[in-house]
Amino acid sequence: MKSFIKLLFCIVTSLTTINAQEIKTIKATVSSGKHIYNDSEYKTWEKLFDKYYNEDYESLNNEEKEMIDKLEMIEGPYTQGVGCSWYCGGGPYEITASSILPSNDSLYVSDNIHDFNLLTAWVPDTKQEVIGAKINFYFKPFSPRVTQIKIYNGYIKKHDLWKKNARVKKLKLYVNNKPIAILELQDTTAEQSFKFEPLNSKVENRESIITFEIIEVYKGSKYDDVAISEINFDGLDVHCFAAGTKISLPENKTKNIEEIIKGESILTYNENNQSLEETEVTQVVKVYHNNLIKIQFGNQSIITTNDHPFFIKNKGWASLNPAKSNTDYIQDAPVKQIELNDYIYIPESGEYLQITEIKPITKPQITYTLEISKGSNFIANGALVKTEKIINLN
Repeated sequence: MKSFIKLLFCIVTSLTTINAQEIKTIKATVSSGKHIYNDSEYKTWEKLFDKYYNEDYESLNNEEKEMIDKLEMIEGPYTQGVGCSWYCGGGPYEITASSILPSNDSLYVSDNIHDFNLLTAWVPDTKQEVIGAKINFYFKPFSPRVTQIKIYNGYIKKHDLWKKNARVKKLKLYVNNKPIAILELQDTTAEQSFKFEPLNSKVENRESIITFEIIEVYKGSKYDDVAISEINFDGLDVHCFAAGTKISLPENKTKNIEEIIKGESILTYNENNQSLEETEVTQVVKVYHNNLIKIQFGNQSIITTNDHPFFIKNKGWASLNPAKSNTDYIQDAPVKQIELNDYIYIPESGEYLQITEIKPITKPQITYTLEISKGSNFIANGALVKTEKIINLN
C-alpha cells in the first residue's frame, strides 16, 4: 500500500511538473510613456471625452481642439489613434467577467477594460476573492489573428487612486480554456505589451475565447480592490483581399482567391530577373474585415485592406497605411505611401496602370490572403501585391 501511494505521488508530481513546464512566463515589454494624471487633469480629460463623443469638432475652441488632436495621436488617456488599425477587421464582440465590484453607476463593468479610455477600469468584486478573478474576450470565427496584447495596469484615471488600489502582478492567459502563458507585469502606468504566436479560430462557427486570470497582485496603499484600465489587442491578417479577387495561375489561368487551396501553384514575380515563376500556396487565411478600400486602376479594380502593399512606379512597394505595413511585417525596404494618380505595376503585361479612384467600403465581408513557399508576392486582379511575412516574435 505504501509503495502504491508513493508511486501515485510520483505520478501526480511528474504531471504537475510537466504542466508547469508547458506554461511559460512572459515578461512585459514596457513603453517609455507613463500615464499620470492629477485630479485637475482627470476632470479636464473627462469633460473632453464627453465632447469628443457628443460634439462636432468644429464647435470646439482652439484649446479643446488641440487636446482632441493629442487624444487621436495617443498622447492622452486614449489608447487608439486615428486611421485604420487591426481593429478595422479584428476585436472582440463580447466581454464577460467572473465578477464586478458593485457600484451605483456601473463604474467598474467589464466593458471598461476595452473602451480605449484610460479613465475607466474593470474592477472585480473584492468580496468574491480577487485572486482567481477572470475576464473573457470573445472573438468571432475567422477573426484576424491576435499576436499582441497591450495592458494598462491599475486604476490610471487619477494617480493617487492608482497607488491606493491594488494592481495586477501576474495574469494567467488562456485560449479556449487552455492555459497558454503567465504574463508578468511591472508596477507602472505605462503600456505593457506581450507578443506571441498567431491565434484565432479557423473552424467554421467556432469562436475564440481569450481569458485572463488574476493570480498575483501588487498591494495598494489603502484598498484591496484591483483594477485594470485597459486590455487591447493587435495582430495579423490586415493584408487581405475580398472574395472574387482573381489570382493569376500558370498557363494564363486565373482563379478566385476564395477557391485557391493549399498546395496549388500560382504565379509570383521574380524582381531580380524580372520574370514570372511558379510558387506553391502554403496557407490560405480567411478572416472578416471592416473598412476595406476599393482601388480603381485602368479599367480594373480591387477591394483590399488599406495596408496591403502594391508595387508602384517610382516608389516600389507602397500601401495606403505604410505605418501599419512597416510595423508588423518584414520589409526589405520601407513601404511608401500610395496616392491618387500613382501607377500600379501589371507584371503579366509589363505595363503600369494609373490609380484613378480610392474609395472606402464600409460593409464588412470575408477576406482572404495567401502564404507561399517561394517569392514574396503574387498577382491579384492583374496587380503585383506583396505577401505578409510577420516579424519574428521570438
